[in-house]
Amino acid sequence: LLWTFYWLHDHSFNGAWAPTNAGFPEGMPMTERVARTAGQVAVLFLSVLLFGTTRHGTLHKLLGTTFERAIGVHRILGYCMLAAVLVHAVMWAQRYREWGRSGWDIFAVIPTGKESLDNFTVPLAAYSTVILFLAMG
Repeated sequence: LLWTFYWLHDHSFNGAWAPTNAGFPEGMPMTERVARTAGQVAVLFLSVLLFGTTRHGTLHKLLGTTFERAIGVHRILGYCMLAAVLVHAVMWAQRYREWGRSGWDIFAVIPTGKESLDNFTVPLAAYSTVILFLAMG
């Protein structure tokens, strides 16, 4: 919860806004802030997913858990990660529409537009996300 609040409210993505007297950022629209925050939350869940995946890991011994119990937690965290990825993708598609572009432009193998010229990984991540959702059902 604090992680989400920090990324949504306090973090200034590359100096994109300056805090106002009320403490709320200005300059970056809410859709982009939510999209970036959801991406960071997805990364948090993705990093925690790796902890309990070993059958005879040290973490199970330290916490006194079993591998079978950890798989249940692993699935819940996986679904939370998928939900955050979905929010991230939907909000970025909305942001693309605000820029006057199609949300489908995210799949352009060669990114177009000034906001994506330096980030060739966006289309690769978009394709891998589609494959992820299809594989997970």
